[in-house]
Amino acid sequence: MRFRVWHLMVFLAALLLGYALTLALTKEASSYAATASSTFETEVFSPVIPDLPKAPEYEAPPEPMIKDKADLGIKLQTIGEGFHGDQVVAKNGETWLGFYRDAGRFYLRNTKVRVRWAYDPIVDGEEGGKISGKSVFVKNNDRALFIVKNAKRLNEGNVKTVFYGGIRYDLENQPEAIRLKNGFRKTFEFAGDIYVLKVENKLTSDEYLDKGSKLSLERNGKEQVLRYLPDGCNDCGWTLYWAGDLDQDGKLDFFFDLSDHYNVSDERLYLSSYAPAGQLVKLAADFWTNGC
Repeated sequence: MRFRVWHLMVFLAALLLGYALTLALTKEASSYAATASSTFETEVFSPVIPDLPKAPEYEAPPEPMIKDKADLGIKLQTIGEGFHGDQVVAKNGETWLGFYRDAGRFYLRNTKVRVRWAYDPIVDGEEGGKISGKSVFVKNNDRALFIVKNAKRLNEGNVKTVFYGGIRYDLENQPEAIRLKNGFRKTFEFAGDIYVLKVENKLTSDEYLDKGSKLSLERNGKEQVLRYLPDGCNDCGWTLYWAGDLDQDGKLDFFFDLSDHYNVSDERLYLSSYAPAGQLVKLAADFWTNGC
């Protein structure tokens, strides 16, 4: 009996010792876990990544600042038959200043304008009905390249001319090709100055006008852009009709067709006497017509 009691006491003592040891180990493990959790929460890995250098932004070349409409109040009209009636600016019986060609001589002279109703096949439909077109004539026997009104700096008299390429109403007398295409370059010498008229396009090697085509005029190293096509054109063509000293200031003036559409005529007169500071010429007058 005594032996059994002894064994029971030993068993109970061992059980209590094991329980105490287990409790101590559990408490220590809990404390370590809490410490580790706190460490991981406060010491988050956050590497510092430097900003990458920004790629340079593409900058398109600036478009030339060009005023494409005349604003001087000067009227321009070309001579011919069958204009759309609403596009004719001259009125019958008015006095305009005509620019004439007689053989090799060019001159300005006041003239009476005759405007007559004419059949317009595009607008009027079948012949014999209502007519809405107009034809414009002048009384002088010589052929007028164009007529102007309200041009106070132009006077009657002979006009020095360095280039004449014909006009669309004088096709039988055109002395040379006058189309201005990419790569065109022509030099004029006048009153001791050297002028260069050129057409460039850095976007294409094709000769036909398109997006990026630029017409510019140079004189003694100073350059002015006269026409620029930022968005291209519809099979357009540019033409140089005439160059000379129309306003008699000793500097060259120019008469072009600078259309942006194959079915449009955009005739423009550039005069040097109206040029603002830093420029060679100014768009003094324009006359716009279309076909269909």
